[in-house]
Amino acid sequence: GADGKWRVPEAPQPAEEDEDEEEENDELEEEMDDEAAEAAVAEAERQIKRSRQVDRRPQTQGLSAWQQKQQGIREAQVIIGKTCAAIVENPEESGHRILRLHELYPGEESDGDSTQLLDCTMVKKMILLSQLAVFKDIAPGYKVRQLSEEEAGAKVSAEVEVQREYEFMLLAQYQKYLQRLHTVAAALNKAQVGGGALALGLVAVQCLAELLTTLSHFNYASNIVSTLIPMIDA
Repeated sequence: GADGKWRVPEAPQPAEEDEDEEEENDELEEEMDDEAAEAAVAEAERQIKRSRQVDRRPQTQGLSAWQQKQQGIREAQVIIGKTCAAIVENPEESGHRILRLHELYPGEESDGDSTQLLDCTMVKKMILLSQLAVFKDIAPGYKVRQLSEEEAGAKVSAEVEVQREYEFMLLAQYQKYLQRLHTVAAALNKAQVGGGALALGLVAVQCLAELLTTLSHFNYASNIVSTLIPMIDA
């Protein structure tokens, strides 16, 4: 259709048939054996399935550059939203999803996921703010402590081992996020900054300030302060 959606075509209205044509049709139907009928049904099902698959692919042909960008943003919003929802639902089993969310950032190299989101300022903003929301939700209410050699070598229960692995995974991903925020925010220190870099830099500062307020008890709070102070002085 004109809107790009696949629809079942309307059946044409049958023309009035005389008695001779009806008899001919009856004879033709009787001549079709079961095998031919099954083949016809299978072919119809294949065509329907193919049409639906084609319809699910992003339709960009005929769209203006602005429309393609808006479509790319909507697709990114869906992917980011689903990833965040899965993380929050089961953080302990979502180490790979937390990493994936980080790697969805346009321009980020990924070893495991080939998903490429639209490379634009809006998508980058969405990812930075989504990471902020995720870490605020799943970060524990205490600072993760590094283990001593004696503690690391001591035998512990399976539950404690799983908890430690989760905490260290979370801490590593949180550190990556803070490093990205630091890099993006650092653009504001340049003499001339504008456009997307300025907008992203302001969002990064917003995220850092929010983390310092809500997760001051968690690790790397001093690193956040070190990033923000030069910007306040400036």
